[in-house]
Amino acid sequence: MTETSHGDLSGGSDGPDPEPALDRSGPAPEEQAVPADEVQAVPADEVKAGPADEVKAVPADEVKVSPIGALRIPAFRRLWANNIAYFMTANALRFVFGWYVLDGINRGEREQGLVVFALGIPALFLVLQAGAWADRVDPRKLLIVTQVAALAVMVVTAVLIATDQATLPVVILVAVAAGAATTVGQPVRASLIPALAGRENLFGAIALNALAMTSSMILGPVLAQAAGNRFGFDGAMWFLAILLIAGLAIVWPLRVPEREEPAGPRRSVMADTIEAVRHVAGDRALRVLFLLLTVAGLTMNPAVMVTLQAFVKEELGRNSGDAAPLLAMMGPVSYTHLRAHETV
Repeated sequence: MTETSHGDLSGGSDGPDPEPALDRSGPAPEEQAVPADEVQAVPADEVKAGPADEVKAVPADEVKVSPIGALRIPAFRRLWANNIAYFMTANALRFVFGWYVLDGINRGEREQGLVVFALGIPALFLVLQAGAWADRVDPRKLLIVTQVAALAVMVVTAVLIATDQATLPVVILVAVAAGAATTVGQPVRASLIPALAGRENLFGAIALNALAMTSSMILGPVLAQAAGNRFGFDGAMWFLAILLIAGLAIVWPLRVPEREEPAGPRRSVMADTIEAVRHVAGDRALRVLFLLLTVAGLTMNPAVMVTLQAFVKEELGRNSGDAAPLLAMMGPVSYTHLRAHETV
């Protein structure tokens, strides 16, 4: 009885208890298995697709507004370093010519302004043709040829100054030649920026190029003044020649991507130039923009340079070369420009 009742008790009480326990434990693994499959299938895919795309998208946006992305490209890095040397020479040349006219041959502000104006004259007559040449001539070859031409002008000018042959008419002619070399070389430099930097780094590359131009306006005169004070006016010209040689050494290994040739027969440079003039003349917005850029290029920077150097000499009674540190005070402009670009 006792064993039987104990057996009944074990069968009646203990028997049902294990069954629910098994029932509870049975579905539990199934419930754990399904979510496990779901976790491996759905969330894993979501982790690979969603966050990965977001990780790729964020740096891409950052690259578009950050100049650092463009500097990671070796070809653009070479172009940018060459532009620094080239722009520094072009901007320092205006300062050195004015300095030489005022203190080297002891002429006045009018003659100084005439020489500085002569540097900008070629831009009026060659800028459109230079754009057409940049579209049809090998960019690397045009870049090197124009820089070699500018180098030849620096060397000739240095020799003329050293031999006391650099009279005012000679300086004016040399200034025209230097302006022509700079004008022809400028469009090809602008066209190489998107070709080398790529679409995703274009805005950063443009900001870097603007920074190079602005910084060269500041550093060029200061470094040229230091060279001139140490080695004379011809030494300042030799310093500019050394800058161009360094720029040539940097850009010489440059390889430019091949561009697509336009379909159909190629027109002459003159035909392209005439079409460009008609296009600008027929569009009011382009006409106004072109006029403003021309006036600014011929008056604003040259006027500041001429006025400041003449003021330092005539009003302060000092060497006009001492205006270089005053020009360096424009330094915050380059930093402000870059910060404004990054904010946009």
